[in-house]
Amino acid sequence: MSDKQRRRMPRTIGELRRQLRNRGEPWEPNPRLRDEELLPKPARGGLEPGEGPPERNEPEPFEGDLGEFLRENPPANPFLRERWRDQGLLSDDHSSVGPTR
Repeated sequence: MSDKQRRRMPRTIGELRRQLRNRGEPWEPNPRLRDEELLPKPARGGLEPGEGPPERNEPEPFEGDLGEFLRENPPANPFLRERWRDQGLLSDDHSSVGPTR
């Protein structure tokens, strides 16, 4: 995160209120919260850019029999599994959730 982005991110309820008011946003934080209260920092659930494996612009081609791969890894969604079975992509012995062994 750049310094410029850090400066724009409010740290308190009061800073958030001022930013929203300056932007003309109709939304406002709960009025019971005091201006000096710090904003919560919930987990984002993601990685910062540059963290984790390198990003690829092009997907790697699948090598192997796609039909076999799908039969060995049936969907967990029971409605989708039923649709696959109706289309002949999955036999009745693959009715359990998760991959077959």
